[in-house]
Amino acid sequence: SCTPNPVESTTNSTCTATVTDTTTPPGSVAFTIAGASPGTFTPGSCALVAVNATTASCTSNYSSPTPTVAAFAVTVHI
Repeated sequence: SCTPNPVESTTNSTCTATVTDTTTPPGSVAFTIAGASPGTFTPGSCALVAVNATTASCTSNYSSPTPTVAAFAVTVHI
């Protein structure tokens, strides 16, 4: 999920991917943008960090220098 939601053009947004499993999930998350957008995620990927015994998450920041309408796709690599 991203904050603010919906993501506003030319406004920085913080996006968090949360993964839940029977145990704390290992792995990393890659943040990608579906569609034509001048925006970028920083970092583009990050390691999942344990939240509790069954959940892990990772956060990235999205920024766009120009107004845009973009669909966001978050790919999870475990």
